[in-house]
Amino acid sequence: MESLKIYKDISSRTILLDKLDKFVGKKVEIIINAINDNTNEKNTTGLRGSLQAYSSPEKISKEKIAWAQAVKDKHDS
Repeated sequence: MESLKIYKDISSRTILLDKLDKFVGKKVEIIINAINDNTNEKNTTGLRGSLQAYSSPEKISKEKIAWAQAVKDKHDS
């Protein structure tokens, strides 16, 4: 699949695009995404707590010895 990414400031309801010669006669999908230009704005959402649903509190006490136990279980014969 060929693609083309063009960054353009929209100043009217009509958009003129160059560099489309290789797409003439082909069926294409056009997607328009707004870009946040404010580089001073910090990402405040973060990922903190996003994996909380997968935590297993009963295994926390075993974390310090988990690797050694896994190796022992695998190679102890």
